Amino acid sequence: MEQNILLNPVFWAAISAFLCSQIVKPIINFACGNGWDWKMFLANGGMPSSHTASVVAMATAVGFQKGFGSTEFIICIVFALVVMNDAFNVRLETGKQAEVLNEWAKFFSGIFQNGAFTMNKFKTMVGHTVVQVFWGMVTGIVLGIAVTFIFQSYV
Repeated sequence: MEQNILLNPVFWAAISAFLCSQIVKPIINFACGNGWDWKMFLANGGMPSSHTASVVAMATAVGFQKGFGSTEFIICIVFALVVMNDAFNVRLETGKQAEVLNEWAKFFSGIFQNGAFTMNKFKTMVGHTVVQVFWGMVTGIVLGIAVTFIFQSYV
């Protein structure tokens, strides 16, 4: 049986949560006094976690579509937990390590000014705080519910 992805609420829930989170990031960044930065639209890290928002929206929509006790919903929940853990543990630590490496690179580039050392600057904002992941989760639940009910009403 062929199903049109464009008529699938799970697809639209995940996409809308991701896009909404990415659109909000530069606005929140500006509101916090960090200035306007267009790069925040495409950034990993920041408030809210768009990865968390998209997987939680997907899980929420699957829960409404297949049932909250279904195997599909359980798979989505486990996947969401893995993504959330990765966001505030693994990727956050990676960002901290990048900060240290950038400091060492500055130090070594000062010592080896003859070109023997080339400085590479690593991205430091790749992970999330627990608060950013929490608001990504809230965004995902809200948009997962909204998109599911919009589809049930109009499609």
